[in-house]
Amino acid sequence: LEKVKFRTPDDTLIFAGDLVNKGPKSGQVVRFARSVGAFAVVGNHELITLRARDLRQSGSGASLTGRAAADSEWTLALSDEDVQYLKTLPYSLRLPLRQAMVVHAGFVAGKSITSQNRVDMVSMRNVVERKADGRVEWSASASSEHGIPWVEVWQGPEHIYFGHDARRGLQLHPLATGLDTGCVYGGKLTAAVLQPWTDGGVDSVSLLPLQPPPPAQLVSVKARETYVTPAT
Repeated sequence: LEKVKFRTPDDTLIFAGDLVNKGPKSGQVVRFARSVGAFAVVGNHELITLRARDLRQSGSGASLTGRAAADSEWTLALSDEDVQYLKTLPYSLRLPLRQAMVVHAGFVAGKSITSQNRVDMVSMRNVVERKADGRVEWSASASSEHGIPWVEVWQGPEHIYFGHDARRGLQLHPLATGLDTGCVYGGKLTAAVLQPWTDGGVDSVSLLPLQPPPPAQLVSVKARETYVTPAT
């Protein structure tokens, strides 16, 4: 944020999910996001965190074992306001003046945004082709070993900014940008900086820009250390 000269209230900060369980200061990240009025979409780790906290508060924390138990100890320090912030995160955000959307993991091509499966939106990496009545359809896969990256068949019209897929690193496609560059694994933290766009006018009915907006500026900073060793 220092590198991009982020300033409130002039700038708007949007997280692409997984604010938590991605380093030693999850609670501080949530409180910072709240303090600057940041928007965010829910990621799979927010859902894991909320479930773990509920289990611990209900006295069922013993059902959490191994890494799940260790990774969830901090959740009891979350305030009610922190929890409410996480619980109210949407699965996607629309940026109409940029003809763009933000989602944690991705979307399945050929489906409307409103018909997307929420589990897919926080977990998918690939899509798998299948034929039905002579038509090609796609189904989501959380595995990067089955099918092909979902971005390769995404046809918009929105440009999608997403995270989740650290193994592939920075992903640049005509209608999608993957921003997870593995900061927690000792890689980089990457932001897409979108300038306000009203040049060229706005359609009076759709309220969308008449001219395509300029591309985002990508800014990265190196991680200070490796916080988590990636799974093999």
